[in-house]
Amino acid sequence: MKGKRTMKTIKYLLSLLLVVSVVSCQQVEVPINEQNSYVNFYDSLNQYRRCIQAQSLNFYYMDDAVTRDTVWFDIISFASIPTRDYQVQISQRKISSNVILDMKDAEPGVQYVSFDNPAVKDLMILHKGALVDAVGIVVLRDKSLKEEGRRIVMRIVDSNEVKASDQREDTDIDVAYVALYVADCLTQPTNWDMWFFLGTYGAVKHDFVVRHSNAHWDYDFINGLDSNTKTYYLYKFRNELAAENAEREANGLGKLSEKDGTPIEFPQNYY
Repeated sequence: MKGKRTMKTIKYLLSLLLVVSVVSCQQVEVPINEQNSYVNFYDSLNQYRRCIQAQSLNFYYMDDAVTRDTVWFDIISFASIPTRDYQVQISQRKISSNVILDMKDAEPGVQYVSFDNPAVKDLMILHKGALVDAVGIVVLRDKSLKEEGRRIVMRIVDSNEVKASDQREDTDIDVAYVALYVADCLTQPTNWDMWFFLGTYGAVKHDFVVRHSNAHWDYDFINGLDSNTKTYYLYKFRNELAAENAEREANGLGKLSEKDGTPIEFPQNYY
């Protein structure tokens, strides 16, 4: 963890010089105070978004013996470098937004360990001397995740030790937050969006590409694809879909389709 923080401190040192938290469509001004530290989730892309980080965890691809896992979110210190360890406080938000996936909200103690549980206290520390750090969210493999995915939308709020750089009210639509999507079944990765090279998402299409590639096709896998690999997969899936549809037609099953009857299709070309 120490090596991770050191590398990110070098990478993001310029952010400290700005001493301004840019976490949404509006800038949040942070008072310059050498005696106080402020903290928020880190907006690595500086795109002035409300949802400044989004991650996914899917137990579907994991061994049945795995019952929990931890997902780390980057945080960043503002106004001053911490002179001691600070306890960071996180709050779940239940919101409606078109910039996050439409899922039911996860329940603390069911799909994840509650943020105020003493067992995760040490995972939510802004460490002494750290410009960039990370907090850990412990996800639980509840049986409900086999039926549908859940989401955990979070923001940092003031603790007794360190203030949140975003001081907006929780009801303000411009509050900065992060989102974690959890499941134990196939769900839409956040980077399989409307511009994705395989076309419109569907659960049956997702199952098809997993079956025909033996790959996870989750956020991390998709994020690592280069243009040549994308071209290869598009060609492969188009051909194998044609072969599977021919076999289905021969058996009187009709073309492979989503549950609503929409036939599975892949774009002609990848650009």
